[in-house]
Amino acid sequence: MKYFVIILCTIIPVLTLAEEIPLRKSGLWDIEMINNDDPAIKMKQCVDADSEKETFEMSKRLSEDKCTKNETRKEGDTYITETDCTLGNRRILTTTVTTGDFSSHYKSHITVQSVADDSDESGSKIILNANWISECEPGQKPGQMIMSNNE
Repeated sequence: MKYFVIILCTIIPVLTLAEEIPLRKSGLWDIEMINNDDPAIKMKQCVDADSEKETFEMSKRLSEDKCTKNETRKEGDTYITETDCTLGNRRILTTTVTTGDFSSHYKSHITVQSVADDSDESGSKIILNANWISECEPGQKPGQMIMSNNE
C-alpha cells in the first residue's frame, strides 16, 4: 500500500506535465524510483503515443477532480510543476523538477509534502530516473508496466 501511495503521488505531478513537455519516445523505458532511503523500485514500461495520450487524459481527469493547483512552467531545459491535491483525507503538495530529452532519458526530482486531516505530517523526496532501452519486446502492450522483484 505504501508503494501504491508513493507511485500515485509521483504519477499525478509527473504525468500532468505531459501537456507541457514532449511525449516520451515510443518503446521500452527502464524506470527507477528512489524514495528517501528506501530501496529503489525498478520497473520497465512499454509506451507508444496512444498510451502516453491515454495516460495523460486519465491523469488530467484525476488532477481536475483532486487538485486545486496544477501549474507548470519551463525554465530553460527544466520543467517545474507544483500541485496541491487531496487524496482521501490527505492534502498532498508536490514540486516536481524534470529534465531530459524524453527520447533517451529524463529525470525528475519530486518533493512531496503530505498532511492528513489529523495534522499528521510526512514528506518524501523522490528521484525518478528513466532511460529508453529499446523497442518494446514482442508481446508487450503499450502501457504495460513490469515491476522488478525487489519491492
